[in-house]
Amino acid sequence: MLSWIFIFLFIISSFIMPQSLSYPTVSDQFRMKETDWRNRREQTTPVLNKILDELVKQAKWTQQRIFLLKCRDQNVTPKGLKVSVPKGIMNRDEEIRFKRKCELDLIRKTIKRLYVKQQNSEEKLAIMKLELRNRFRMSGSWIENTLKWLKKKATEKVKPKKNSLRTKFDRLKEEKQLLKDLSLEENNNQRLNQHGDQNPTKKIVYNNSSRKLTAEQEKLLELGLNFSITPNKFPLLEYIAAAEDLCQSLEGFGDDESLEKAQKIRNVLINHIKKGVGMKIKDNLNAAERKLVKEIISDQSIVICPADKGRAIVIEDRDCYLSKMQQQLDEGDYKIDNRKEKTLLDKLHKKLTNQLRAMDIDMDDFKEKRNIWFQHLCEETCTC
Repeated sequence: MLSWIFIFLFIISSFIMPQSLSYPTVSDQFRMKETDWRNRREQTTPVLNKILDELVKQAKWTQQRIFLLKCRDQNVTPKGLKVSVPKGIMNRDEEIRFKRKCELDLIRKTIKRLYVKQQNSEEKLAIMKLELRNRFRMSGSWIENTLKWLKKKATEKVKPKKNSLRTKFDRLKEEKQLLKDLSLEENNNQRLNQHGDQNPTKKIVYNNSSRKLTAEQEKLLELGLNFSITPNKFPLLEYIAAAEDLCQSLEGFGDDESLEKAQKIRNVLINHIKKGVGMKIKDNLNAAERKLVKEIISDQSIVICPADKGRAIVIEDRDCYLSKMQQQLDEGDYKIDNRKEKTLLDKLHKKLTNQLRAMDIDMDDFKEKRNIWFQHLCEETCTC
């Protein structure tokens, strides 16, 4: 009886067991792994969005840094970094130099700040990459490929910003060139187009020659025959020669006070030379104006001379000028003296001395007063 019961139970279990126990196949295992990877990939979406935001920020900071480096090299300043200096504190040149120095410092600090931001962003990216590997168990190759794709996406997003910064830089360069041209034109107008009532140094030019002068040449001549063109370099030899001539004249008196004054003049001269040798001399004429001056000077067919009265300048043909001069010599009480210059000066000195004695002037007293005046002149030179 028991045997039959066991056989019956075995038959029932053979029908039930295959339906309750089902072993997974290879396709079932692959499907389970794929589902797990998709779940982990979906969980990484917030982290990937944060990485994309950081990459976009880095791309923007890179473009801003490139823009600021260009501005620094081209000597232009963005509107947000411009500095205003209160008026009346310093002169115009010092104000421009101080303003440019402050603006350059601001540009450098802004570039340094952008570098610091980028370094902090790189640290955040490194932390998020570790999170992808450790928490979500993503492979290294997948992380690298995803970062490349995100970088391309960030570059596409930053393209409008890049184009706008490029346009802004071009506009700043155009504004700088326009301001430079306006400043040059204003300086030329102030120097050459000055009104006669407001500027007493302006000259009137009368052109009596056969040569026709251009408007630019006439404006240059209106500056006057005493207008000095700045030299290309510091006139070192001229300064030393003039000062040494004065010092030797003082040392000719022989007393200790004169020797001391001569040494003071030499010390003052040395200080001025130290300051002046390295300085950049600003031209008071541009290249085109210098060329016009050379053209006028090199023309041997005309003579430029001051008028007898007033501040006028007269231009005449050389032949006409020489004929008028010869006519005045022929009509006047003049004669040509072929003696040497020293002989003529000695004769003139004797005449002046005789005239002073005829006026009952003591010559010793006159020489002493002359020496006092000369020393007073040297003292004024030392204080200057």
